Amino acid sequence: MADNTRQFEYIVMIEGGLAVLFADRPDVFVAGDLLWYPVEGKPHIRAAPDAMVAFGRPPGHRGSYIQHDLATRHWVCPECNTTHDRDVNAARNIKAAGLAVFACGETVNPLVAKAAIGSTR
Repeated sequence: MADNTRQFEYIVMIEGGLAVLFADRPDVFVAGDLLWYPVEGKPHIRAAPDAMVAFGRPPGHRGSYIQHDLATRHWVCPECNTTHDRDVNAARNIKAAGLAVFACGETVNPLVAKAAIGSTR
């Protein structure tokens, strides 16, 4: 959760950048400030990360994200058959999205980009 309005804007930009980054992936779920339940049967263990990327899950609207199988730390790319570490891969993708926000500015956010395109017509 954001501590102030500026931080909230950054969270929205990062989540938007991640959504754009993975827009063509039907197996990647991106969310911001969504309740996440990592342990089955322990609803008191929860978090609401500023931005999250879940590989192997379809995109879409959710009220929360439930992840019960923490033992699965690796995934195999269906295209290249390479085994990846989920945490390392997520960290790399979040870093890339953050760098894209700094390099490209607000247009990385799909809502801002859509508004900018609409305002030039």
